[in-house]
Amino acid sequence: MVELAPALGDAGLFRRGLGGDSFNTAAYMARLAAAGEAQVHYVTALGEDAVSARMIETFRDEGLETDLVFRIAGAGPGLYLIETDAAGERRFHYWRGDSAARRLMDGDRAEALARALAGFDLIYLTGISLAILEPDARARLYALLEGLGPETRLAFDPNHRPVLWDGPAAAAAGARLARLGATLLASADDAQALEGGALYGQADAVRRWLDAGAGEVVLRRGAEPCLIGTAGMKEIAEVPARAEVPVRDTTAAGDAFNAAYLLARLRGQGVRPAAAAGHDLAARVIQTPGALLPREKQNA
Repeated sequence: MVELAPALGDAGLFRRGLGGDSFNTAAYMARLAAAGEAQVHYVTALGEDAVSARMIETFRDEGLETDLVFRIAGAGPGLYLIETDAAGERRFHYWRGDSAARRLMDGDRAEALARALAGFDLIYLTGISLAILEPDARARLYALLEGLGPETRLAFDPNHRPVLWDGPAAAAAGARLARLGATLLASADDAQALEGGALYGQADAVRRWLDAGAGEVVLRRGAEPCLIGTAGMKEIAEVPARAEVPVRDTTAAGDAFNAAYLLARLRGQGVRPAAAAGHDLAARVIQTPGALLPREKQNA
């Protein structure tokens, strides 16, 4: 999506950028991967307008493959505006009712995407990826995911936005991805909203997703240790976050954690070092305004 974020040092002015939860994670994965280690493809739909063209250039600048970016005549990207309070917490305002991404699974694009994704090592999607689709298009996406072979891992972050969902569909989406053995990566707030995590205990929320069939569950809890459970673990693991990190802007902290965690797991690392890598990148992100770190700060 096109991002409008507050310009530094000048209240009331905004700078145009590019953002979105799945894009943030894809960009960080591409940045973290060693040369030749992985190809990260970004899947979306955009228009044939100049703004869409510049967005594709940005994808490529971030090292993303763009062969699965579909172009739709007469459509365009969505737009969101960020407001950030003194504590670094952000509020989003969205304009995406007519975005091209909502039409990703329409027509022959669904069949083309199913053929293209066969054999991928990992497919990552978010609750927003699902929520913006019409119910019949969402059903086609579920069918695509269910038809993938066992060599393809699924990963899902609910990233719950109540305004996008109709009734209990958001919780049903998480349950459906869990039944496919996906790795679920969620914030504690999302667990509370979707699974009653605060009412029943956050560790119980992890166990319920595992009982539903998830292969792995990671519950992010901000500055508190994250909780991790896998189908083969007897106890829920806790991995501490970085201590005493000054917070300037929490935008994309969870997206960054997910990128580092998933890449570490693809490399064969255990859940604890993978979570430590996620915490480390997230700690860097929250100290800098915006979703994507300047490269010099990411590598510092």
